[in-house]
Amino acid sequence: MKRMFILLMLLVTCGEAAAKCSYSGSIQRQAFTIRAKIPTDDSIPVGSILYSTKYGTGNYKNFTCSQKDNDQYITTISTAEVAGVTGIHGMPVYETGIDGIGFQVSDLLESKNGALVPAVAGSVLVPFEKTSDNYYKFVTVWFIKTKQVIDTSGSDSNPSISFSVGNPTTNPSASDRLLYTTTIKLKNTTYQATSCDISPSSSQITLGRIKKSTLMSVSRGGVTPEQKNILLTINCPAGSIGNTLMYWFNPIGTSSTSGDGIINNMITDNSGAKNVGIIFKQTGTPLVFYDMDSYSFNSAATSQVINLTADYYLQSNSVDDITNGKVKAMLEVVIQEQ
Repeated sequence: MKRMFILLMLLVTCGEAAAKCSYSGSIQRQAFTIRAKIPTDDSIPVGSILYSTKYGTGNYKNFTCSQKDNDQYITTISTAEVAGVTGIHGMPVYETGIDGIGFQVSDLLESKNGALVPAVAGSVLVPFEKTSDNYYKFVTVWFIKTKQVIDTSGSDSNPSISFSVGNPTTNPSASDRLLYTTTIKLKNTTYQATSCDISPSSSQITLGRIKKSTLMSVSRGGVTPEQKNILLTINCPAGSIGNTLMYWFNPIGTSSTSGDGIINNMITDNSGAKNVGIIFKQTGTPLVFYDMDSYSFNSAATSQVINLTADYYLQSNSVDDITNGKVKAMLEVVIQEQ
């Protein structure tokens, strides 16, 4: 009997380890009706952002789960992935139902202000164990060009996106696991054969060599002797003059957690400098990536200019952490008419 009792206790203990996720609050259900201006200019390359918008989610269901119990984060997207096309961060693009236009949507749990992550359909280990670790209550939708010619006569299929958290074994009910769900509908879309065009003074900016001692003598985020100006000119056709012109900045590569406007060195092999990034600023203020609210021209003219700077950014105060080498960063600038 003693052996049986011990065995039963072990079984009970193992059973308790696989605890259920717990929840509070209600599922948030939304439907976004988007009235977009979509450029159809054939010169726009496949994979480009055609239009983007941001919405508040309001409060959605809270959860407490466990990574050690293999609790899952499940993203469901109702439409198929577009074969051979990637968008933001090189992530998959999904069908809207309109031939030539796909979409991406920001991930509910892994996105935050200045660091958006496109959602990918599937199931992964829950990225953190409770909602309060990152309760970012916004969703961004990007419409992506997927073919050279867009079928402007087509209509969308109202794709839906759902985000759930839980363990299919201990939380078998899909409705229990569901945190947030939304549908996307393009309505009264305006197609534009011509649109504003942005061009840099140079597609590549080269910063001069800087000594480690010089870099370390400048406070983090301060101006080094090698800072360079970047001039971006936006030219608009007659049909766009007077429209509101938004623009925003997407890092290509990994943005730093050290602060706004910083992109980590894209050269990760031994030829790259360690703990040195690039910081981008406008009028001396670091850029906020993915921010579609702060940068705009209220009334587009025939021509307007965006002035930026690029400079080295020191990512450690320890001289031993900084190594000699090359530094590379890439920044995408997106313009959009409203």
